[in-house]
Amino acid sequence: MAETRSYEIKLCDGTGTMIPATVDVRVDDRDEDGRRKRECMVRVSWKDTSVEAVEFSVYHAFASAREKMEPLGLIPQCYGSCPEVQVSGMAVDMGDGTIAYRLSRPDQGWDEPTVNIFDTASDIRPAPVADQRNYRIRGRRVVE
Repeated sequence: MAETRSYEIKLCDGTGTMIPATVDVRVDDRDEDGRRKRECMVRVSWKDTSVEAVEFSVYHAFASAREKMEPLGLIPQCYGSCPEVQVSGMAVDMGDGTIAYRLSRPDQGWDEPTVNIFDTASDIRPAPVADQRNYRIRGRRVVE
């Protein structure tokens, strides 16, 4: 049976108002016909509304949930919403994608500090999911 973990975060709306929210995370990691099968569910709840997404890692499920919040003008105020916070394939394979690297540059390797994607700090700069996805692509262009 999969265990659910909860995190408290804030969402920023288009007016700059901070809205308390809860992120529930459930990871179901099992063997299915001799193969590893992992489903990570992320549900973000605020006021009387919620969005949910299921992906192969918590990091990717959170990104999918954020894409559902963006048309509502809501941006989570946590590391997982920052372009420079990236997950490696090994981090996903070894864990559930809750821990990611906070890169100092887009072309930086995976020897950077790690953060919990649901933690926050005064220096975070959240951005749309597309900016986060394009962050490493920009880094590869710098190297080329």
